[in-house]
Order: sequence, then structure tokens, then C-alpha cells
Amino acid sequence: MKLRVALLAVLVTALTASLASAAFADRHQRANNNNAATPTTTTTTTPATARTCGPIVSLIMRGKLVSTAADGTSLIMSVNRTNWHARWYKGLTVLVRVAKKARIWLDGKSVVLSALSAGDKINVQARACRQRALAAAPPLAIRIVASSPKPAPPTTTTTTTSS
Repeated sequence: MKLRVALLAVLVTALTASLASAAFADRHQRANNNNAATPTTTTTTTPATARTCGPIVSLIMRGKLVSTAADGTSLIMSVNRTNWHARWYKGLTVLVRVAKKARIWLDGKSVVLSALSAGDKINVQARACRQRALAAAPPLAIRIVASSPKPAPPTTTTTTTSS
């Protein structure tokens, strides 16, 4: 029984060592190939934004809608509250691109962007590069939850007459 356990331990150790050395050799070979003068082509399936800007983070911004584009591809909002990643936009008026497959809700109903009106309270969940680059591409909204402003209570005037 002890012989079987010892043999199993030796096999596991040998397998682990061979995999580690193969991974090291593969990394070393790729590093040497990258330094070579011969051109190589690689194909990747990652989105272009991931390659150019690094990690993508989720921005959550709340505020009021200022306006929407006529073609339904962007909106301008005044930002009041944000999460940590969107803290640079707090207190600013921001242009936000809207994804084609963005989910847009108004008062609990699914709508299109043109159904929103200026002054609506909105909560925008967007994606953007991790680096703080306000001049770079604006955030891309993937979800917008809006609520219409509450109507003002009717004003009533009471007149009393004394007799």
C-alpha cells in the first residue's frame, strides 16, 4: 500500500514538473519570437476597445437628462451621483453613447431612447476604459432606467368671506 502511495506521489510530481517546464519553455520561445526580425501575424477575437484601452469598467451615473440625439445614438445628462469608477463625471454634463442593444426603461416600461424627455431622472449603467480619459471616447450605455418627474401638486386657493 505504501508503495502505491509513493508511486502515485512520484507520478504527480513528475507530471507537474513536466507541465511547468513546458509552460516556461513556451513563454521563453514566444518572447524570443517577438524579438525576431521576421514578421508574424496573430489573430485575436477580443473587441478593439479592449486592446486599445485596457480593462473595461462599469460606470453607474445618476442625474437628469438634458437632451437626446435625434438619431437615438447618444444622450447628454447632468450627473449628480456616481459609483467609484465614474467619480470623474460627478457634477458635469456628460455625453453618453447608447449601445444598439441597450435596455431602456421609463417608469417600468421598455421604451426607445426618443421616448425620454429632458428633465427625466435617469440611472445610466455604462462601460468605459479604466483610465481616466475624459477627452477619449465617451462611455457606452448598456442600460438606462428613467422616471418621469413627479407632477407638481395642484395649488388650491381658499378664500374666506366673513359676514
